Amino acid sequence: MAEKLAQQYRDSQAGLVAQQTAFERRQRRRKEFFEKESSRDDGGFFLVTAAVILLPAIGILAIAYFSGYLDQLSDTYTITK
Repeated sequence: MAEKLAQQYRDSQAGLVAQQTAFERRQRRRKEFFEKESSRDDGGFFLVTAAVILLPAIGILAIAYFSGYLDQLSDTYTITK
């Protein structure tokens, strides 16, 4: 008896899938896509991107500071009366 009910349920679900409109199918696919994409971890990508942008700038400023170039620039552009 349980097997017969399970088969009827599967048949009714298969009928519902066949009766879905294009909008409902598109909505179901979109939901599945967003569930898959939300489980993705993008932390590594953003960390590498930030490092590529920030580390060269920090390195250049450190070299300029320790070589005295920034002091030279400030002396050059000092406003005197």
